[in-house]
Amino acid sequence: MTTKHGLSRHELYPRWSTIKDRCLNPKDKDYERYGGRGIKICNRWLDVNNFIEDMYDSYLLHVEEFGKKQTSIDRIDVNGNYEPSNCKWATYAEQNKNKRADCRWREFEAIDSNGNKYFCNNQKQFAKDNNLSLYSLKQCLFHGKEGYKGWKFILIK
Repeated sequence: MTTKHGLSRHELYPRWSTIKDRCLNPKDKDYERYGGRGIKICNRWLDVNNFIEDMYDSYLLHVEEFGKKQTSIDRIDVNGNYEPSNCKWATYAEQNKNKRADCRWREFEAIDSNGNKYFCNNQKQFAKDNNLSLYSLKQCLFHGKEGYKGWKFILIK
């Protein structure tokens, strides 16, 4: 049974929907980094009305200061759940500083043309150090590209 709430056009609806999918939908592209590692959306926020009630005023204040394009929901504790006490609005620059130290979803194994294996946790640095395109490396890790310049890459989950 589908619940009709009339809020699908509200400006916070897409943000709420993204959070919900990340935490609850195993088919979502980001599920492994959220729901798959135990990040939940609180019961109160399963209802979009409550999410809007809790976050809309602070959203408007953040938008007024930084603009809509620089307003993103951020978890204060990156290992904590999506809930009122752990969420705030932040700019993308602020959000980039609030990343978990053990960001395992970025760890990968690189195998050169001689079969030597390298454990890596920084895609950008690895690409730079080995004169590779970061874009192509990411195509191998995340989009099924077979290999690149003799290298093979395996994302460690």
